[in-house]
Amino acid sequence: MATVSYSIEPILFFGVLGAGLVVGTASLMLFETVFNYGPLYRKEAAAVALSPIPPIIGMFPWLFGFGPAPDFNTVAIGLLPHVILDTYAFRRSAMFDFYPATNRTAERSTIADLDSPVIILEETGRIVDYNEAAQRVLGLDSEASITQPIESVLEIEFESLNEVDADSEVEYTVRSEGQRLVFLIRSSPLRDSGGRHVGYTLLFQDITEAVEREERLAVLNRVLRHNLRNDLSVVDAFVESAHRQSDSEDVRQPLERSRAKIQTLLNTGETARQIEQTIGNSVNTRTEVSLGDLLAPSIERYESAYPEATIHSNVDGTVVETDSNLLSAVLDELIENALVHGGEPPEVWVSATKNKDGVDLSVSDAGDGISAYEIESLEHGEESSLNHGSGLGLWLVKWGVRQLGGELSVDGDEDGTTVTIVLPQTQLE
Repeated sequence: MATVSYSIEPILFFGVLGAGLVVGTASLMLFETVFNYGPLYRKEAAAVALSPIPPIIGMFPWLFGFGPAPDFNTVAIGLLPHVILDTYAFRRSAMFDFYPATNRTAERSTIADLDSPVIILEETGRIVDYNEAAQRVLGLDSEASITQPIESVLEIEFESLNEVDADSEVEYTVRSEGQRLVFLIRSSPLRDSGGRHVGYTLLFQDITEAVEREERLAVLNRVLRHNLRNDLSVVDAFVESAHRQSDSEDVRQPLERSRAKIQTLLNTGETARQIEQTIGNSVNTRTEVSLGDLLAPSIERYESAYPEATIHSNVDGTVVETDSNLLSAVLDELIENALVHGGEPPEVWVSATKNKDGVDLSVSDAGDGISAYEIESLEHGEESSLNHGSGLGLWLVKWGVRQLGGELSVDGDEDGTTVTIVLPQTQLE
C-alpha cells in the first residue's frame, strides 16, 4: 500500500484529542438531558450520542500508531454507522424542535405555583425544599427550617410518612391567619432518574370544609334519626290511642292521615339509617354470590309481609362477584318499592340476564309507573323544593349501585316501572 509520508505533530494530536473531548462531553450531556427529562426521544438521543463512537474508534489506531496498519486511517469507515445513526435520529422525529428545559421548568413552577403546601424531604426526614404556600400557611422559615428534621419544625411524626412502597395519608391540623385548617398529608416516594429512592414529597391537601361538612351531617343525622324518630314514635302512640278512643268519623279520618304521615317520616328515618349502615360504612368486600341464594330470604320475608302479592324470580343459576350486603340492601329497596307501588294486588318480577358487558338485574312492577320528577331528580342528582322525590329509597339504590361499580336505569310508564342494574363484566364469575 502506497501512502504519503507524514508525521503527527503535537498540534494535530491535541486538536484531535480536544475534538474528541468536546464530542464526548456533548454526548454525556445529551444522555444526562434525556434521562433527566423523561422518555421523550430517548431512542433518538441515544442514537445521536452513540454515533461519534465508530469514527473515534477508527481514529485512535492512526493517531497513536498501533495496530497492523497504523498508517491507514479508518475514520472514513466509521463514518458509515455514524451517518446511519444520525439519519435515524434526525429523520425519525423533530427531536431538536423540542426544548427539554420546558419539562424541568414546568415541574419546578408547578410546585411553586400550587396553592397547596408542598414540602420536599430527603430520606432521613430533613426538609430540603418547600413552596411559597407551605411558607405562608405552615409558617416555615427558610433559615430555620431548611435541613431541619420535620418533627422539629411541624408536629408531624416522620415514621408515619416514610412509606416507600405505598403512598400514605396523615391528617394534620394547623392554625393560620386566625383560622383552623385541617390538611390531609399525602406522602409519596421521591425517586431520581435511576429509580433510586432519594426522599419524599409531602402534599398538604386542605380538607377543612369537607371535615366540617361531615361533622355537621353526622350531628344532623343523629338528631334526625334518633331524636326525631323517638319523638315521632311517641306522637304516633298518642295519635293511635286517640284514634281508638274516638267514635267520631270526622275525628278518626284526620287521625288516620296523621298516622300515615308519621309512618312515612319514620320510614324515611329508617331508610337514612340503612343508607348509613350499608353505604356509609361499607368496605365493599367482594365475594362470589348466587343471586338465587341472596334473594331467597328477602322474597320469603316480603311474601309473608304482603300475602296478597306475587313475586316472580328468575335469577337462579346467576353468580356475580360483588358486595353481597350492599347488593342485598339495594334489591330489598327495589322489591319493597315495587310491592308498595305495584298495583292491586301487587305483582313483581325479578330477573337476571347476562350480556357482553355484565349482568342486568331488573325489578319490575305493574303499577302506575314512576313519576317523571322521581326520575328527573335521580338523573340530575339533586332535589328542589318544587320538584322533589317522595323519599330516600331510590337514592339508596342509586348510591349503592354507584358504589358497586354498576349503572342504574329507570323506565316507567302507565303499565309499570322497571329498574335495571348493570353489574360490569369484572364482577362476573
